[in-house]
Amino acid sequence: FPPLRLISRGLIRFTNVIVKGKGLEEGPFVKEQEFLGVVEAAAIEEVIEKHERDLIESVIEFGDTVAREIMVPLPAMVTVHQSTTIDAAIGVSIEHGFSRQPVINDDDDVIGIAFMKDLVRLERSSGGSNPVSAQMRRVVVGPENKPVSKLMREMQANKFHLAVVADEYGSITGLITLEDCLEELVGEIADESDDEEL
Repeated sequence: FPPLRLISRGLIRFTNVIVKGKGLEEGPFVKEQEFLGVVEAAAIEEVIEKHERDLIESVIEFGDTVAREIMVPLPAMVTVHQSTTIDAAIGVSIEHGFSRQPVINDDDDVIGIAFMKDLVRLERSSGGSNPVSAQMRRVVVGPENKPVSKLMREMQANKFHLAVVADEYGSITGLITLEDCLEELVGEIADESDDEEL
């Protein structure tokens, strides 16, 4: 994630100059734990604010996070069967507030992704009684031990927002979205459809 990478490198270089007195051209000399200690000290001394410290810590921890840790597990996934009508699939999307839904077959394998905008377009052209499988897109499957940072770069490069996660045997274990990846870095991202406790 280029902007965060630049911030991280800048902070490491800054810390190298302060802690070790080394030149910028000689490369990083601070280990993660040392760097986190400097960041914590800076927060205590109010050189940086708490939310800045939290973001720096998230960036460092982000590199060690794998898909399994932040995915939506299989039992919690909202799916539609391939034979579900487009009208019914739109109803499921509205009920749960999702713009993308995994499409499953009789064996509960994910065979595609239904996009709400595609379904609405077809429904408006009198295709609401067609099965959702007629209007699904290709599903991207990734291993559950894949680093989230790598998966996020692939999502950016290949322009997909949802991937299905599988174990080493190829069985589906959950799904992960671009929003899940971003929330791992910056914290919870609420939108107008999320329930908020008052």
